[in-house]
Amino acid sequence: MKLLPFLLIPYYFQLKELKNPEVFEHIVKFNFIMDKKLFGYFFISLYEIDNKLIENITNTEFLRVIFGKKIHIQYKGKTDIAETTSSQFFVASKGNFEFILIIKNEIIKNFLDYYNVVSISELEKKLYAILTNPVSDIDKYILALPDNKLQLLLNHILAKKIASIDMLAAYIRNLGERGERILKNFSTRVKTELTEKIRAIGIYSTYRWAKEVNYIINRNILVSANELKINLPFFSRFDHIKKAYHIAVLKKEFENRNLFEWLNLLSSEEIKKLILETNRKMLANSLTFLKENEIIKIFSTHFSANGFKILLEDINYAHKHSEDEKYFEAYLFLKKVKEIYYEKFIKDLDFREHIEKYITTQEDVDLLIDEVGFAKVLYAFKNTDEKFQNKVLTGIIKNIFEDITKGKIRIKDYYDSRIQNYEKEVLKVAIILNYEKFNL
Repeated sequence: MKLLPFLLIPYYFQLKELKNPEVFEHIVKFNFIMDKKLFGYFFISLYEIDNKLIENITNTEFLRVIFGKKIHIQYKGKTDIAETTSSQFFVASKGNFEFILIIKNEIIKNFLDYYNVVSISELEKKLYAILTNPVSDIDKYILALPDNKLQLLLNHILAKKIASIDMLAAYIRNLGERGERILKNFSTRVKTELTEKIRAIGIYSTYRWAKEVNYIINRNILVSANELKINLPFFSRFDHIKKAYHIAVLKKEFENRNLFEWLNLLSSEEIKKLILETNRKMLANSLTFLKENEIIKIFSTHFSANGFKILLEDINYAHKHSEDEKYFEAYLFLKKVKEIYYEKFIKDLDFREHIEKYITTQEDVDLLIDEVGFAKVLYAFKNTDEKFQNKVLTGIIKNIFEDITKGKIRIKDYYDSRIQNYEKEVLKVAIILNYEKFNL
């Protein structure tokens, strides 16, 4: 399990699954309750009872926000080893402090049933998709930002043209009096234009339009915050859990094909392109997963003698970095390797035929949107089969797609004439996310 444990314990712990567990002196029990239904039990085992840890575990604000449900975690006190049968065991550690997390199979089964999935991997994919979407009261956390960070986010959205002035005006209007905080953080020129749009917005003020605008702006703010490395209060936990999930996925992938084997798939020209498009720190961290003779074989001919010596020094220094930092950099690096590798195949593939192989659920669409943005995905889907659209597009995304198709929503600088380009990019990402299904 990569993600589910982090819904139960603080996100900043390192986790490792235990096959032959030896529990510590104290075992304490917790009930997990969602919408007044007991989902089951989990336990932690420690040397000494840690009240701060228990307080953190029973604080369910994060869970209530992401699930939009009434969730309670009740501390039931000490129990004995007999209750922990039929469970999954993990050691959780941070510095010198560690404990054993014990998750009953019953709670796992109830999560599978609740989300109508048959495997842990499907469940965690669904949970990850939840983390990529803006939560219902995200504006509370956005408005908690200081002015300088809020200005950076808003200007970034305008500069990248991922939201129109009309949408921003509707978003501000939807916030009511709180929208003044957003409005005042624009330049005088933009503020004047937005004020005029807000006054004339009555024709758009339907409930559906308001929901669509809120989704588009909030999702773009989340994307922009990630791109600009701006920490949204409360949302750092989202980022840490997502990162932990990516690292676990990479470790599993390396069991089937390691980084050296992936790099061996690239031509000399593709290796050259990879070097040019990868920053020095990421390259060094990622190549810690190769032996020196493997690094020499693949990279030595692409550097001068002095340049290659510096690369080896960088890699040697990178070995001192934390395991998580190296793995996450390697995850991003491998994405770039796959993008370059699959590029040559995309031009010969029929988008409609292949997209239906790789994208089969709304969660798949959420993952695509998380990678390339909702506009490219929805424009790429314009020429797909209606049956496919109805299968994978639901809720607010389906509404936005319908309104884009009918011309009710226009995304600046996105045009039907570019659909073929969007299709290639979206299909490439779909293949990268499902590389094990891609047969050459």
